[in-house]
Amino acid sequence: MTSPNTREFHRFAHEAMATTFEILVDTDDSDYAGQAVGEAFRELDRLEAKFSRFDESSDVSQINRVDAETPVAVSYDTFACLKLALWISRETNGAFDITAPESGFKGIDLAEETLSVTLCRPGLNIDLGSIGKGYALDCMA
Repeated sequence: MTSPNTREFHRFAHEAMATTFEILVDTDDSDYAGQAVGEAFRELDRLEAKFSRFDESSDVSQINRVDAETPVAVSYDTFACLKLALWISRETNGAFDITAPESGFKGIDLAEETLSVTLCRPGLNIDLGSIGKGYALDCMA
């Protein structure tokens, strides 16, 4: 039995995006905690399916697969994450870069009106890695 001043926490873990995501829920209602966390992890899986460079059907894989200068229509979430990544790249003078080989914001063109992405040079690829994880955490919250 817990005392009235003892808080009950429920810990949940889920593997996604090549890491372990954990959520700690402060509630006495374990059923509610499980339902809420289940929804958060479903959102995480949905975003992983769009951001993974290893899943051939993902937005990122499609971008990386097409020829340079070919626009690729992407989901709102992929576009928003890319837009944030390019903003950070500009703000850090390219210290943060989602492209390989590195070229930063100069190698990617975003068209907001069509939610499309164009890689501007042959051989350029994107990897949302850490920013994809952070974007997913924000969406899960």
